[in-house]
Amino acid sequence: MCHELRLARRKLGADAAQRLKTRLDDLLAASSLDVCKSLPGKFHGLKGDRAGEYAIWLSKGIRLVFRLASDPVPRLPDGSVDLQKIDAIQVVYIGNYHD
Repeated sequence: MCHELRLARRKLGADAAQRLKTRLDDLLAASSLDVCKSLPGKFHGLKGDRAGEYAIWLSKGIRLVFRLASDPVPRLPDGSVDLQKIDAIQVVYIGNYHD
């Protein structure tokens, strides 16, 4: 779905598919993941069984979910992730993980 807009439209609907394309373009253009905090889509870290993953809202509960591709994950002195040093992600899920 990340590379086929037609498939994304069929699976997610036109609105979510277009936002998926826009968010992926934003991620590709970003110098680091830190930029996502200021972009539309309510970028946030996940908890529970999805701890270590991040999500960006697309439409009606549909989210782009990804994990950091850095190994080891760069950390700040307080233990949080240093988003300024993250320049690669791995998409793990697109959909409504609450269903």
